[in-house]
Amino acid sequence: MDRSSKAPPGSDSGSPEYRLLRDILLEQEGMDFPPNRETYLLGRATRRARTLGITSLKAYIELLQHEETGPGELPILLDFLLAHRTEFFHDPAQFEFLMKSALPDLIKNAGVGVKRPLMAWSAGCSTGEESYTLAMVFCEFAERFPGFNFRSQILATDISNSLLDKARTAIYGLDRVRPIPLALKKKYLLRSKSAASQQVRIVPELRNMAKFRLLDLRQEGLFLREKMDLIFCRNVLCQFDTPTREAALTAMCNLMEPGAFLFTGTGENLQISQAPLYPVAPDVFCLAS
Repeated sequence: MDRSSKAPPGSDSGSPEYRLLRDILLEQEGMDFPPNRETYLLGRATRRARTLGITSLKAYIELLQHEETGPGELPILLDFLLAHRTEFFHDPAQFEFLMKSALPDLIKNAGVGVKRPLMAWSAGCSTGEESYTLAMVFCEFAERFPGFNFRSQILATDISNSLLDKARTAIYGLDRVRPIPLALKKKYLLRSKSAASQQVRIVPELRNMAKFRLLDLRQEGLFLREKMDLIFCRNVLCQFDTPTREAALTAMCNLMEPGAFLFTGTGENLQISQAPLYPVAPDVFCLAS
C-alpha cells in the first residue's frame, strides 16, 4: 500500500462519518481504512450499530467517542472489520508454488520437515479455512513422498476469540467447502449422520495438526516459541497504517528461519523494501539467509 494513497487523519476525503471512523481507528488502533474502503468501513459499522439497536451511524460514532462506552465498543467493532471471509484453497497458484517449490526447497536446503517438523503459521486465520488447507497440502505432500517421513505443525492465530472458536470446531457449510477438490473432500471431510445436514467437519487428523491461539500482530515484543519456516499472512498487513505494518513485518521476519517463505495476499503490494525479503513468486517472498 503506497503512503500517497492514504488520506491522513482529518482529511477532507470521504463523508464526515467515514472521516470520523477512520480517525478513531487510525489513532487508537493503528488500523487504516483508505478512501477506497470507505463503503466497506461504513457498511460494517452500520451493521454493528444495528445489532445494538442504534439506527444512526452518527449516534454509533458518538458511542465510540464516549469515554465510558468507547473503550469497550471499539475492540468489538474491530472484530467486525477484521472478520474477513476466507476460503479453502484461496489463490490456488500459491498452494501450487508451496507444493512444487517451497516445500522441496525447504527440505533440500535445511532438511525442514525431515530432520525436524516444518513450522507453519497462518497469521490472521479467521475461521480456519486457510489453516486446514495447509494441513491438507502437507498431508498430500507427505503421501506423495513417503520416503521423506515429512512432518509439520501449524500455528493459527487471530485477534478474535469468536473467530478462533469457530475455527476450532472445524465445521463448515457445504457452500464453504466447494473450492476443495473432490478427491480431498472424500479424504478429509466428514458428513453429518443427518441426511438433511448441510454441514461437514474436518477429519481429526487435520484438526490435530492446527493449534489455534489468540494473538495480535500489532503487539510490541511479538514472540513465538518456535521460529517459522512458512508464514501465510494474507490481506492482514494491508489493514495497518504504515508504522504498524512495518513493525509487524519486521517482527515476523525476526520470527522466520533463514530461507523461510512469506505468502501475502494477492495484489496487496506491500512495501517490504526495509525487510530482508526478496520475491520468489507473485506475492511470495523468501527471507534472505
